[in-house]
Amino acid sequence: MSKNRRILSPEDKAKIAQQTQQALENLNNNKAGFEMLAEAVCSPEQLEANKVENERNVQSIDLCSGRSVRFYKTLLLSKDVENLTVVDDLNPRSQEHLTHDTTSDIDDSIGSSGVVFGVWAQLMPDGRYSLIDGSRRRYEAIKHGLPLPIWYTREELTTAEKISFIHTGRLSKSFSYYENGRMLCAYQDEFGIDIDAACKMFSISKPTYSRQINAYKLIPMSIYNLFKSKIDVGNTELFALITVMRGLHDIDYSLVEKISGMAEQMESFESDSKALDWVKKTVIELTGVEPKSRKKKKKKNEPVSQSVIGGIKLDQYDDHIKITLDKNFDIERLYEVLKTNFEK
Repeated sequence: MSKNRRILSPEDKAKIAQQTQQALENLNNNKAGFEMLAEAVCSPEQLEANKVENERNVQSIDLCSGRSVRFYKTLLLSKDVENLTVVDDLNPRSQEHLTHDTTSDIDDSIGSSGVVFGVWAQLMPDGRYSLIDGSRRRYEAIKHGLPLPIWYTREELTTAEKISFIHTGRLSKSFSYYENGRMLCAYQDEFGIDIDAACKMFSISKPTYSRQINAYKLIPMSIYNLFKSKIDVGNTELFALITVMRGLHDIDYSLVEKISGMAEQMESFESDSKALDWVKKTVIELTGVEPKSRKKKKKKNEPVSQSVIGGIKLDQYDDHIKITLDKNFDIERLYEVLKTNFEK
């Protein structure tokens, strides 16, 4: 024991304990005072943003590359959403087609409850957030003047990681054929992969791949804008458009540019069917050729006649007869009947 160490008397210990208690009370009072001051100065939105920051929300996401990336949560104030966020170039969502109609499925809920599910982003060196996923929620936040919850990473993400994240992470509305085609092209341009690899990456069939690529490459945006549904045009109209525009490409690409220029000068039609009729009519005027219609699927080979005899179904075709036995059919009983008849 040090010779200079002072031995405290019970009175000294009690005095120090009292001073410590008083200091703690003062600290708590100051903390309460600071909180009251913050509430008086800050808006409810700012207080919520401070709360999110203080909670230090963080989660690790396993990406397609095999690495685990940490994402942090923040709440961007409504006044900063438009200026401090951009939509990543690889996000296939067509920003020019974000309207009340194309976001109607989430408009009411966000308008009344705010943006509940945070968007996903990469924090850029200039302090802005590049949105990998969630551009429709960003649009709605700006429209309604609401804060935007963001899950962001400070790490640099590769093209493959971003596209995989987009492909698997969207929350609500599916991408259109055009948007998926744009994403496919971006991925293939980056890595130079073939169709088989692209189909495997996005878990799609080759016919689906073909439709998505053609919807993006063959149909000019000005043509889409003639349709009430824009790039969300239905499958029937879209497949007809692909057929028509492929025909123009094969005849003369300048005709594609011509019809695209004509469409740019027009307003959208009141229905998709009328827009498609205009496109078909204009193609005939430009080429003098009736657009080819989609080939109808061949009907399955149907029997000429059908009959059921004692649990035996007979289907007679042009070149053969198909015999099907009922599951309860007693083959042994049939054998006995045939044997008895033949013996007689």
